[in-house]
Amino acid sequence: MSQTDLAKTLKLSFQQVQKYEKGTNHVSAVRLHQIAHLLGVSIDYFFEALDAAAPGRGHNVRPVSSAAELVSTAESLDMITAFNRIKSAAVRRRCLALVRAVSDED
Repeated sequence: MSQTDLAKTLKLSFQQVQKYEKGTNHVSAVRLHQIAHLLGVSIDYFFEALDAAAPGRGHNVRPVSSAAELVSTAESLDMITAFNRIKSAAVRRRCLALVRAVSDED
């Protein structure tokens, strides 16, 4: 379901749905229940990627295992969107190298 379709169904603006997805605006429990129902998932679905909080570090997000899972998180979509805005191929390669280096840390 697109953000536009979700917004129309919830009688919200497209921008409001974007703010929910980016975390700019908080989603109430009632609204989260409505969204889960419309998407055909349980509320737990939205919290599956969160591991137990590491002491002093906040929540950790587990690595994704598929392309579909990758685009299902707001952080991943933000990363992809930002990456695709980089005009320089050399800068894109350096960014990719950085992300790979950080992801290989133990």
